[in-house]
Amino acid sequence: MTTPIHDNAQATADATGRAFVTFYPSFDEDWYVERITVVNDGVLTPDAFAYVGSISAANLKDFSDGLLTNIADEASPIYVPGGSVLVVLWTGATVGSICTANIQYRPESLVIPQAALGELLASGVGVDGMLREDGFPNQIRMPRAKR
Repeated sequence: MTTPIHDNAQATADATGRAFVTFYPSFDEDWYVERITVVNDGVLTPDAFAYVGSISAANLKDFSDGLLTNIADEASPIYVPGGSVLVVLWTGATVGSICTANIQYRPESLVIPQAALGELLASGVGVDGMLREDGFPNQIRMPRAKR
């Protein structure tokens, strides 16, 4: 099991009381978000929403309604695939207030060194290649079995 990683980001609420922050896993790494903490230093108590991908009802993964500070310990971690984005959006915040999101996640990746690339490709295993600028693969990411 991988060691959890902690990250945070903050944004200032705009004139409409909205703010958002984004977290991006690299293309060769998937995240399993185990905890999201949201904090706001304003007077109003904003709602906070967590999305994977674009901000839409279909991508809503978690929310907190009307608290200055809240913690979501995910019983089932939020899956953020490599190359996607985790967005935390606040609405109804005090104009100019600072909105902060802290996340704890476990990264998961499988990278095969270039030395093993030829043997792997010769074996016929289906893989997604990541190419260097010169067009040659420098590492391969194996698709994971569905859980």
